[in-house]
Amino acid sequence: MNHTLSSIRSMYHFEPLSELALQRYVINPEGRVEFNDDEMSSQEVDFVLEVMELYSGLDQFRADNFLTYSMMTVLEYLERTHAFYEATLLPKIEQSIVGIKKLFPDHQIAGVLDSFFKSYRNELLEHIDLEESRLFPYARRLAHGAGARDYSVEDFQTAHTHEVEDGLDTVINIIETDYPEVARSFAYRSFKNLLEQFRLDLEIHHLMEEEVFLVMLVTLEKDGKVFPFQ
Repeated sequence: MNHTLSSIRSMYHFEPLSELALQRYVINPEGRVEFNDDEMSSQEVDFVLEVMELYSGLDQFRADNFLTYSMMTVLEYLERTHAFYEATLLPKIEQSIVGIKKLFPDHQIAGVLDSFFKSYRNELLEHIDLEESRLFPYARRLAHGAGARDYSVEDFQTAHTHEVEDGLDTVINIIETDYPEVARSFAYRSFKNLLEQFRLDLEIHHLMEEEVFLVMLVTLEKDGKVFPFQ
């Protein structure tokens, strides 16, 4: 493929949710997404466009398409995703919780939401730390031909769980089942909309990690350097 930056802009207008993919790349001081032809390679543009397409339906995901990109392109996407979650999405969730608590100042929903966010944030940050402290450095060593095998994809998969994704559904079910008066509020609907966007983004992140990045690493472990790192 050889897409242009105008293709990215067109995809954004076709599927506004795909802005989530863009937000982890170039954003100006006013918070608007901006791309510069000099700042992104043609491969990066193609990769971003293919990721954006996933926001209109995960049935469009084809691992083989992403396996044609360099490992560095995929790794950078995963690292940018972590930074995006920590700097943008988690603070947005926290602020939406503040909005609900202000609307229901004496309601027990405050305890439910505080407990959810503390647990969820800790689980997500533990997941991120595992990848950034163990998996990503291992991937770089492996891709550069380092012989030391002090870690493996199997080690990562043993320690890795998917409870992070499940936590979002759990809190929505609790609120809508046990606290219908809260669920009817605009503040809750905004909170739920944000969680659903986050849920979709996490699913895409999970596919890129499990079906693309880890596949690249397993191939490197077994057969040597097959996927270009840069």
